Amino acid sequence: MPFRCGGHRRGTCVRVLGLPPLGLVSGATISGGGTSTWSVRRTGPSDAKAETLYTSERELNHLVKAGDSLFFQRDETAEKPLPPHAKKPIFEERTWSLYSLAASGGTPSLRAASVSPTAIATDGANVYYTATVEAKPDPHFPKTALFRLPAGPTGSPEVVDEWVIESNFGASYGGDSFVLYIHAWGKVSQAGIPSDLTRLLYLGKRAQGRGRRVCVAEGSNAHAFAVVGSTLPYASQPSDGSGAQGIVKYVLP
Repeated sequence: MPFRCGGHRRGTCVRVLGLPPLGLVSGATISGGGTSTWSVRRTGPSDAKAETLYTSERELNHLVKAGDSLFFQRDETAEKPLPPHAKKPIFEERTWSLYSLAASGGTPSLRAASVSPTAIATDGANVYYTATVEAKPDPHFPKTALFRLPAGPTGSPEVVDEWVIESNFGASYGGDSFVLYIHAWGKVSQAGIPSDLTRLLYLGKRAQGRGRRVCVAEGSNAHAFAVVGSTLPYASQPSDGSGAQGIVKYVLP
């Protein structure tokens, strides 16, 4: 694959403000029985109280809106009984799945199992997420990929890029184009060991799904993204140790 940014300094990346927030992942509220409840709630600008669309005893995370549905991750980790007097480990491997829920509420539908517990992104019509596709040859560096899932109820996920760790932000622009802000490996050895972890833009056409990686300046410190017309403003803190912050405007192709 190899992909390396080197000293390219054109711009930086994304965190999108493409859609109004129709849902909130809320919780966990601890009850007297020792259980946690999580909910997806919807509220409007003039609503005095949020409407609960879905409630779960499993942890929920990373809510986005795509098409007419809300998408979120749910913790599917199986309960493991502990030996007598044993303490639950602070860190343990967890299993997450991607679900969709009608904007009006109801029963969520499983859309993808065993996804990475990282942020999900959307271009308005599709959802992008990452998942492990191969654990070998080094379990410390599993092969992960960026998946594209159409928001419609019959859409199936497809791999659009390999060795992507996460997709933090997504938005559409210019009618049929989309932009993602991703975290991906730039090089992979013949033995399958990745290196050169880099933050990048991923640009493409919504009808095609697959896009291309684009280097951005100060990508590791970029945050607070928004698409305005055909530009991508974002906040960035230079890595020169000065502590200064500023707004960078990236011109989208």
